[in-house]
Amino acid sequence: MRTVPNEEKRTVAVAWRPSSQTHEVLNQAPPLTPYDVFCADTALGEAVDREGGGWGVNRLRDAGALAGTPEALEHSERAERNEPRLRTHDRCGHRVDEVELDPSWHWLLRQAVERGIHSLPWREPRAGAQWCARGSCSCGARSTRALCAPCR
Repeated sequence: MRTVPNEEKRTVAVAWRPSSQTHEVLNQAPPLTPYDVFCADTALGEAVDREGGGWGVNRLRDAGALAGTPEALEHSERAERNEPRLRTHDRCGHRVDEVELDPSWHWLLRQAVERGIHSLPWREPRAGAQWCARGSCSCGARSTRALCAPCR
C-alpha cells in the first residue's frame, strides 16, 4: 500500500461476534408465513356469510392467500415503517402539494386494484359486497374507498 503525505489514515473497526448461533430460542413463536389470512379469520368468514357475501369467498381466499405470503408481509411492514410524507413545495419553492408514498404502499394498493377490491361495493352492488371488500383489502384502499361516498 502506498502512503501519500498528509493523507488521513483511517481504521475500520469490526464488531467481534463469537457466532451467529448463541443458544436455542424456545420462547418465540415460529414464523407465521405463509398462511391464508382469510381462512385464519373465523369472525370475518362468519360476517361474510351472515351479510350475504358468500359469492365473494373465492376472491377473499385469493386475497387472503396473497396477504399471508412473505412478500406481502414484508411490503406491509415496510409501508407501516415509512409513513406517507406531505411535500408542500418543490426545491425551487413552488407549491406542489404531493404525498410521497413508499413503493410498498404502491405495491399493496396495486394488489387491491388488480383484484377490483378497491371499488367492489360500487362495481358489484350485491349483498355482502362491503364485507368482501373490507376483508380482502389493505387500509390504504379502504381509506380511498371511504372518501368516495362523501364526494358524490
